[in-house]
Amino acid sequence: MTWQSVPRHRYLLIDIQALDLSRLPPENALSMLARFEQAGTPEQVEAMVAPLVDWLEQTGDLELWKRFGAWITLVVAQQVGADEGDLELRLRKEEEGKMTTLIERSRKWGEELNQQRIEKGERDLVLRLVARRFGPGTADNLAPLLTNASDPDRITAIAAKVFEFETAEEFVEWVRGT
Repeated sequence: MTWQSVPRHRYLLIDIQALDLSRLPPENALSMLARFEQAGTPEQVEAMVAPLVDWLEQTGDLELWKRFGAWITLVVAQQVGADEGDLELRLRKEEEGKMTTLIERSRKWGEELNQQRIEKGERDLVLRLVARRFGPGTADNLAPLLTNASDPDRITAIAAKVFEFETAEEFVEWVRGT
């Protein structure tokens, strides 16, 4: 078999994480990507949004704007621990075209995710206390009731009452009544 043509593609492999940001020009696509990729906090990402938006508006390149939006979605999703597909879907459902709102939304989603983790931890702690005081069966019976409790004050009140009741039945009945 004889090959009539062999493709020859040249490419440049760049380790974005290893780039020295101080040596990069401030306004080009690679510099912007590197700055976002190396950002360590949501605040650093937020600080980069305004210069990026200004630069993209100057270029007038709608395709480049879309690509950066997709890239920022990826970076923000990694920072807040969200699923990229879910984050992108949420972004499409909401207003489009303003990257500053992307940062605000991602910060809000991150806060919501942290709050959910805290609430889950509090519920798990209450269930461990109940299991220790009244046995694992009572904790199993209480679990569905705590799943519906999203108010941190209610969860705290339930935890405080674990040691005030003599019997598991009294305790579970009190929780049902709250």
